[in-house]
Amino acid sequence: MIAAAAPKPRAKAGPFIGIACRIHFFLNPFSVPRFKRPVPIDDYVLDVLMRDLIGHDQKAAAFIVYLHLYSQAARNKWRRISASARTIADATGLSKSAVHAGLTHLRRRQLIATDANHVTATPRHRILRHWRS
Repeated sequence: MIAAAAPKPRAKAGPFIGIACRIHFFLNPFSVPRFKRPVPIDDYVLDVLMRDLIGHDQKAAAFIVYLHLYSQAARNKWRRISASARTIADATGLSKSAVHAGLTHLRRRQLIATDANHVTATPRHRILRHWRS
């Protein structure tokens, strides 16, 4: 008969960690981090573009990348967004290769325009909203 190993004792956390969590919960039990201002999204993005990129093209990563760039552009008064594939990957939770494939697809569909001063410079992305013209 093999004896089961005794469970390891739990490491004790500091006495104030549990208290701080409980106080935060009781002060504001439904706290959700908010940005300073919400981003309005065009109906076309949610009604047409989402169905087209995710359903028809099967490029969910491209839609997530587009939403990220769209929100950044809206917060910056529709100026170009300087962002590398790595910074977009970190912000969206996608892999760098998925972001790169998404950016390529968005460029091919003419939903974004990308330029850089030289090959190794951080690219600048501009959201193209052809449905607005």
